[in-house]
Amino acid sequence: MALYTCMEAAMKVLSQKGGSEGQKVVAIVQEMMEGRRVVPNDMPEELKGALQMPLDLQDLMPGPVVWLLLHLPEAQRVRRVRHRAADGSGMTPEEDQKLPTNLMDIYRVLKIGDDRLVEIDASGSTEEVLRRVQEVVISKCEQWRQLTPVSVPISVNWHFTRQCNYHCEFCFHTAKTSFCLPSTKDGLEESKRCLARLRDAGMQKINFSGGEPFLHAKALGTLVRFCKEELRLESVSIVSNGSHITAKWMEEFGYFLDILAISCDSFHEATNVLIGRGRGEHVKQLESIRQWCDDFEVLFKINSVITKHNVNEDCGIVFGDMSAHIERLKPIRWKVFQCLPIKGENVGDVERNVEPLLIPPEAFQGFIDRHRRCSSVKQVLVAENNVTMKDSYLILDEYLRFLNCTSGAKVPGPSIRDVAVVSALRTAGFDENMFQQRLGEYEWSKDKVLQKERRTKQAKRTGLMVLSLALCGAALALVAKHRRCFS
Repeated sequence: MALYTCMEAAMKVLSQKGGSEGQKVVAIVQEMMEGRRVVPNDMPEELKGALQMPLDLQDLMPGPVVWLLLHLPEAQRVRRVRHRAADGSGMTPEEDQKLPTNLMDIYRVLKIGDDRLVEIDASGSTEEVLRRVQEVVISKCEQWRQLTPVSVPISVNWHFTRQCNYHCEFCFHTAKTSFCLPSTKDGLEESKRCLARLRDAGMQKINFSGGEPFLHAKALGTLVRFCKEELRLESVSIVSNGSHITAKWMEEFGYFLDILAISCDSFHEATNVLIGRGRGEHVKQLESIRQWCDDFEVLFKINSVITKHNVNEDCGIVFGDMSAHIERLKPIRWKVFQCLPIKGENVGDVERNVEPLLIPPEAFQGFIDRHRRCSSVKQVLVAENNVTMKDSYLILDEYLRFLNCTSGAKVPGPSIRDVAVVSALRTAGFDENMFQQRLGEYEWSKDKVLQKERRTKQAKRTGLMVLSLALCGAALALVAKHRRCFS
């Protein structure tokens, strides 16, 4: 029976790749398959919260999963069973009689769902059966290929809350709901399970954003630690307005955080207030956070959104723009975004209206060109216009739904709480080529960056020592020469 073979293959994958939870599922299912445990009417209590079948299974499998149920005519099935039972190579007729019902019960209890079960006539020769199976599998794979191509979710942005204490006029992810999964009952554990499934699907970097993520500082810290310590992701980052970040939080969770990005659109507080970013203390807090990043070895990053309020900003020092401040703060990256209109967020019948703040592409490019005149700023500046930004991010909303922005609005797909990651990705509208073009993949592990910095510093120290020794040698040689001249 193909369902039995499929179930065995699935259990093998869970045992090998599903960790302790996968092995727990395997042990319980094995007992049910062998009749040592009664198959309940619903998911066994021991499995609730362990794995979400079949979502985890589909994410762990190397490709599309096709579940087959082969049906033999009764007479032919009985002959085969009797023949195998007689030579001791198979089940008894009684065991065979119970197996189909038992397997179907297990299949349903694990909530795999009848929609994935394909029934095939198993009568005739082996070649005939295999041909039928091949036709079904080829058909299913062709359907799979015709769907939107799926990219590996290397870098994922989870806006786990829409709530924010600021009111930036241009915001394109506004407080339309107050839902925050990690802060709900059992939501933190569910968040961890979904993050683990994203990791299994290929995620290497997670970025927590909002809203303002530090409005849920404890849950945020717990997830940051989980992603780094247990999931062992290459990079864990946060984008924040900085207002609720404290030295205490950094001391407790900074070790597990690779990158902290702070949104700062101006170094004139009056401009920040005009935009809606704080009440005049934003830059001061930014300076404190920069120091804490040094203290707790967290890579520091700045994000700036360019609007009509700051496109011609003149700080009155050095280059007459933001360059001097960027030079002084030394972020590993300065992401500069052209103000982006999104229907349903900051355009249309909504609370915010971004249209008066929009700038043309040439004005944005002029801002970029001015700041690239400074060589040290040029090295860290990453510019993203509207075309580059729109479809090059994998964004999960507060309900863990990928947001498709191809239409100019944020259209949510199915939640990865309900479907496999690979299925959810098919509706994400993600442009992988544009992701690479905007340098979305970079050296984002703080261990590697800090190790490289230490090597560079060591090389400079070594070079200085060699130069000092060379100068000392030259000086001694010169002294010796003068002594010979006067002797």
